[in-house]
Amino acid sequence: MPIYDVTYFCCGSKAILKHKQFNMENLQGAKLAALAHLPKSRCDVRICNLQGKLLSVRQHRNEYAGLWSDWNNDPAPNPAFSY
Repeated sequence: MPIYDVTYFCCGSKAILKHKQFNMENLQGAKLAALAHLPKSRCDVRICNLQGKLLSVRQHRNEYAGLWSDWNNDPAPNPAFSY
């Protein structure tokens, strides 16, 4: 099973940067695992493969909104989401 590297960027009064790795069969499973470990504060979540290629981003702008944006074979995702 592939390993997915998940990074949480949490903002607010105390900015938090957390990393987790999940062994999942596919990206959808990694998204579900990432959401299960989502901190209570508002966070952006980035999922990369072990080589560092950005696969998906979830922007969390408020308590009720959060959409995943996936990159399949795009060579250059939006630079605003790069490290």
